[in-house]
Amino acid sequence: MPVAVMITGTIIGGVIAFLAFSLVVVSAPMLLNTEANVFVATLTSLRSVAKNFLPMLLWGIIIVALTVLGIVTGFVGLIVTFPVIGLASWRAYRDLVPSSAGDLGAAG
Repeated sequence: MPVAVMITGTIIGGVIAFLAFSLVVVSAPMLLNTEANVFVATLTSLRSVAKNFLPMLLWGIIIVALTVLGIVTGFVGLIVTFPVIGLASWRAYRDLVPSSAGDLGAAG
């Protein structure tokens, strides 16, 4: 019985985590890069994940694995993994949202 509860909890937690990931993966960099509002950015993020579900699922799994690896090394590994995750997420945003190439970053 306790194993079933742990498995169920893990699955439900994974679904909630992927929902949070889906809401933020494109919207966070979009809010930094453009003058879009939160609603437009969130909707763009959800659409991007829906259109590229398997690659985004894999990216979420890679983020979890890199974060766990960084924590296992006594949090020292996070010094390397956080910038790598951040840069890769920025590049993914630029590829997923083609109009992002010439927004605020190019204006300044």
